[in-house]
Amino acid sequence: MRGPELAETIANFVSTNRVDNVRSAVDLNATPTRKIVSKIEADIKNTDKLAEELQKLSDRMEEIDRLDSYIRQKLSEVEPGSEDEQKFFEEKMKLTQEKDALVRKQDYFNVIGTLNETTEKIAIVQQKLAHFAMNDDYKTEEEKQMIDSLMRELKELVDQKNNLTVELMAKEEEEEEHDERSRLTLERTQNFLRGQQEPLSASKRLMNWIRS
Repeated sequence: MRGPELAETIANFVSTNRVDNVRSAVDLNATPTRKIVSKIEADIKNTDKLAEELQKLSDRMEEIDRLDSYIRQKLSEVEPGSEDEQKFFEEKMKLTQEKDALVRKQDYFNVIGTLNETTEKIAIVQQKLAHFAMNDDYKTEEEKQMIDSLMRELKELVDQKNNLTVELMAKEEEEEEHDERSRLTLERTQNFLRGQQEPLSASKRLMNWIRS
């Protein structure tokens, strides 16, 4: 295969198999809102802040764990059915929901990190293939095998990038749904904890609600 033929083969392959950005991936799956797409694109571009964001998430989760331990201790000390017990339970629910959201966010940023690494690997493979394409002579058998290997690697990386892009969109859509469910759950919990069943402590009312 001559250089120009190889270059054309590579160009055709990339143009028919890749997803250059989040917007082009939308055509492959259920269309998310423009707001979600724009947010993902912005997060992907802010690669310099990725490590910083992950560290912030980790620090906050550690802080939540400490607060949760403190609240558990306080709940064992307060009078059952008291306003203090109710307040501590409400705070505990908020912390639990916040930590769940942080875990999902951490997973989201980890996918972005993997996506960026995959994009870099694609660029490296394309550079190697471009080197072969610059040579207009027929390739040796060893070079042909290397080209075939690089083409297979490129296809795997492009497929991985496409899948990661779609996964990011799904995660962001799910996050919006989680936010709404968390809000409703917190409201329902607060209503039950503030119930008028005075003989029952807040903890027992909560357990009865969960079992119902």
